[in-house]
Amino acid sequence: MKLFASLNRAWINKTKCSFCVAIFIFSYPFSLSADTPELDVSLVVKRNSYDKTHYQINFKGKPRVSQLVTHAINVLPNINVSDYLYNTRFIYWPAAGLYESQSDEIQHLKEKIINELDALKNRHAPHSKHVNAFISLRDFIYHHTFAKRIYVELDIDKYLTNSLADPLINKDVLLILPDEITDVLVIGAVENNAKITVSSDLSVNDYVEKAKLLAFFGPSEVVVTYPEGIQKSHPIAYYNRVFSSLKGGSVIFIPFADLPFQYANLNQDILRLLQHRVL
Repeated sequence: MKLFASLNRAWINKTKCSFCVAIFIFSYPFSLSADTPELDVSLVVKRNSYDKTHYQINFKGKPRVSQLVTHAINVLPNINVSDYLYNTRFIYWPAAGLYESQSDEIQHLKEKIINELDALKNRHAPHSKHVNAFISLRDFIYHHTFAKRIYVELDIDKYLTNSLADPLINKDVLLILPDEITDVLVIGAVENNAKITVSSDLSVNDYVEKAKLLAFFGPSEVVVTYPEGIQKSHPIAYYNRVFSSLKGGSVIFIPFADLPFQYANLNQDILRLLQHRVL
């Protein structure tokens, strides 16, 4: 496949939008017949979802994932793919991610959760702990960018050694290559979202204890969304807790208890949305 890449340095429009969405995009490749014209694919590279600067690379035809990552690294200032590949001093690889542009499903889910949190807030007395929790979580979701994550390996070495198939990309995509993230977030059934500096000495339970839970007797289990978008349940009760350290960029979600019937799926919806957070 004949491939060319052209680089355009662009600046994101500074006008604030309702939910800080970047320029993203993708879906797994489909086969094209011989007489089907090849598609142009646009890659937007950013350091994080809030970065006003982005770099755009245009490909003629369908690039492979390894080509996207290699070209993306080479356009970032002060980073050279041959010297700094997988060096977390320059790129925090656990939080690197590839995302689709047509993320209507994820945006609808985000709006649904925001509407339900607003409704739950109105069911409680003003200034109560529950109201603070709903407002805090609502603001977190509102101000964060979410887009459909593409679960593909970004480790070029695995493609070069032929240990993985190197997928073709046939739609425009957003690639996030962030700086190091040094915080862990605790959200959900807490009085206010907590941002805690990551430490190898802290377990999941330690982070939870630093947040102000709504219930005196908290849950026996919480769910951690790792920066890669992978989720895992962690027991935190005194009788079943185990030590487990976290990576920077992880989010601990404390589920809400005793939700009204019409909001019974809220906890699961929030967890699903967190998998698609753009860091």
